[in-house]
Amino acid sequence: MGTRTRRRGLRRQAVDGARADRVGAEVASSTRGSVRQKWTIGHARAVVAAMPVGRRDPLGLVALGILARALTAAVIHHPNYADAAYYYAVARNVAAGRGLTEDFIFTYMAPAAQVVHPSNLYWMPGASLLLVPFFWVFGSAWWVAQLPNVLLTGPLPALGYALGRDLLGTRRAALGAGLLTLASGFYYPLYDPMPDNFGLYGWAAGGALLLLAQGARGRPRHFALAGLCCGVAHLARPEGPLLLVVAAAVWWVSRYGWHFPAWGRTSSPTRPAYNRTPLRRGEGSQSASRSAAPLPSPHQRGAGREISSSASVASAFSASSAVKSSGPPSSVSSVASLSSSPSPLPLWSLAALVGLYLLVMAPWFARNLLVVGAPLPPWGLRTAWLRDYDDFFAYQLPLTPASYLAWGWGNILVSKLQALVSNARELAAVMEFVLAPFALLGAWQLRRHRDALPWLLYLLGAYLGLTLVFTFPSVNGSFLHSEVAVLPFLNVAAIAGMDAVIEWAGRRSRAPAADVARRTAERKRVYLGLAVVLSVVLSTFLVIANAHYWDNVAAAYDHAARIVATDTTHGSASGVPSQSRLSNGVTADRAPLSRRNGGGAGGGGSPVVVMVADPVSYYVETGQRAIVIPDQDVTVMAAAARHYGARYLVLEPLHSPAQNALWGGHVHTPLLTLIYRGRGLAVYRWNW
Repeated sequence: MGTRTRRRGLRRQAVDGARADRVGAEVASSTRGSVRQKWTIGHARAVVAAMPVGRRDPLGLVALGILARALTAAVIHHPNYADAAYYYAVARNVAAGRGLTEDFIFTYMAPAAQVVHPSNLYWMPGASLLLVPFFWVFGSAWWVAQLPNVLLTGPLPALGYALGRDLLGTRRAALGAGLLTLASGFYYPLYDPMPDNFGLYGWAAGGALLLLAQGARGRPRHFALAGLCCGVAHLARPEGPLLLVVAAAVWWVSRYGWHFPAWGRTSSPTRPAYNRTPLRRGEGSQSASRSAAPLPSPHQRGAGREISSSASVASAFSASSAVKSSGPPSSVSSVASLSSSPSPLPLWSLAALVGLYLLVMAPWFARNLLVVGAPLPPWGLRTAWLRDYDDFFAYQLPLTPASYLAWGWGNILVSKLQALVSNARELAAVMEFVLAPFALLGAWQLRRHRDALPWLLYLLGAYLGLTLVFTFPSVNGSFLHSEVAVLPFLNVAAIAGMDAVIEWAGRRSRAPAADVARRTAERKRVYLGLAVVLSVVLSTFLVIANAHYWDNVAAAYDHAARIVATDTTHGSASGVPSQSRLSNGVTADRAPLSRRNGGGAGGGGSPVVVMVADPVSYYVETGQRAIVIPDQDVTVMAAAARHYGARYLVLEPLHSPAQNALWGGHVHTPLLTLIYRGRGLAVYRWNW
C-alpha cells in the first residue's frame, strides 16, 4: 500500500513538473515574442525617424493615398458609368483570350457590322491593357479591376509633393500640395479607384511634363525620356499627342526663346517671383516659422538645407529681393551664378523623344492598320463636327464639315463660348471653387518659372484645344480626364496664390516686421489646413452620394435583365431563357459581378440584344449584349434595333428628350409593345 502510494506521488510530481516546464516554455516564448515585437516596432520607428524628411513625407503620403483609395473602392460595387465599364469589359475579353473585342455598341460613329466587333475604335486601350495581367493572376472580379488603379492613383500625392518642393521650395508647400492632391479635387476621389484611365494618364502625362520641365533646365536625356511617357499617355487618352506639341514648344524655347518677357533665354531659368515678399518682411529670417524653411532633399537630413537646384534658386532669388529692401543678403554670389540660361536642348533630344514615343505606339499603330487600314481610327476626329452631344449617339447621321457649317456660324460661336464657360466652371469645380482664384493667381505668379512652363502649356492647350475643336466631348468628360495630369500643378499654384494674398495682406500691416512675419507664416499654415479639410469633406460627400446612386442603377439594370429573361413571348428561339442564366448556372439577379459574362463570353444560341441608354454598364452588370438608344425618333430607333437584332428597349428616368414621349407612354406604334413599367423603368419589346 505504501509502495503504490509512493509511486502515485512520484507520477503526480512528474506530471506537475512536465506541466510546469510546458508553462514555463510558453511564458518564455511569449516573453521573447513580446520583446521581438517591441524591438521590431521600435526599430521601425527608429528607421522612420532617421529617414530624411524628403523621403519620409512622400512615403507617408503614398501610404495615406493608397489607404484612402482602398476605402473609396470598398464602397463602390459597380462600374456604373460607361468609361469604367468599357475598360473593364474589354479587359475581361482580352484576359479570356477573345482579344480586343466588345459585346455592345455605345456609339454608331464607328460602324460595326454586328454587336460583337473589334474594340477601341474610339477609346484608347491603355486602361484595359493595364488590367489584363491582374486578371490573369487574380481573376476578373470587380475588386481586381479596382486594384491597379488604387495602386496607381494612391501614390499621386507624391507627385504633388515633388512638384511643390521643386516650385515653392518649402516643406509646408510640398506637404500641402501632396495632401490637396490626395483629396484630389471635387471629382477625382470618386473616379480614381475605378478601372478608368485617371491613374494611368495622371502618371504618364504628369511624368512626361515633369521630365519636360527637367529638359527646360537643360537636361536633354530627361527631355528625351519623356517620349516614353508620351507614348503611354497616348495609349491611355486620345489627347496624348498634345504632350508632343508641348515638348516641341519647350525645345523651341530652350533654343530660340520667345519674345514674351515671361519665357526667354535671357530670363533666369527658375525665378519664382512669389518669394520676394517673405524676406522683405522677415519670413526668411530666423524668426520665421519652420514651415517656411526649405525642405531637405532625400540625400540630406538638415531641415534647413536646400532641396534641389530650383529650391536653391528660390532662396537665392529671395535673398536678391532682400538686397533691395532689407540690406545685403547672406549669399549674393549664388544669384550671379544662376543668372545664365541653361544649355539649349540639342536636336537629337527632340528626335529621341519622338522615337521613343513611336516605339511605344508602334504595336497599336500596327493593330489599327490591320483592323481599319490606318494608324489611328478616323472616327474620333468626327466628334469635331458634332452639333450637339446627343449626335454622338445618333444612328447613320452624317458628321462632316459641310453638315457642321450648315448649322450656321451663330450656333457654332455660341457653342464654343458656352463650352469655354462650362470647362472653366469644371476646372473651378476641381479646385472646389474656393481655391480656383488662388490657383489662377498662383499660375500667374509661377509663369516665370521654367519648371512651370510645360504644365502651363499643357493646361492652356488642353483647355483651348479640346474646347474649341472637340467642343461637345470636352464638356462631357474629355476635359475632366485630361486635367488630371495637371492636378498636382494646380494644387501647387493654389498654394502659391494663397501665399501671395497672405503676403499682400501682411505688407499692409503697420505692425513690426517680426510680428508680421510670424503672423504671415501662421496664416499660411492655417489657411492651407482649412483648404485641405474643405477638399476632404467635399470629396467624401461626393463619394458617398454617388456610390449609393450607382448601386440603385445597378439594381435597376438587374431588374430589367430579369424582365427580359422571363419574357416568354418569343420562347427559347430568341435565346432569352438561355441567356438569363450565366455560364456557372447562377441567375443574373444573384450572380456576383465578377462571375457574370452571359452571352458576351461566347454563349451559344442567339443571344438577346437589348437597346438601352448605357449599353456598356448594362452588359457588364447583366451579361446581356446591348446597343445604345439613338437620340432620334422611333423609326430610326427601329432601324438600328432591326439591323443589330435588338429585341428589347429599356428606358430610364435619365433619358434624352427624343424619348420623352416613349417614357410617358404617349407613343402608340405597332413597332413596340410595353411589357413593364415601374421601379424607374419602362421595358418595351420590338415586334418582329
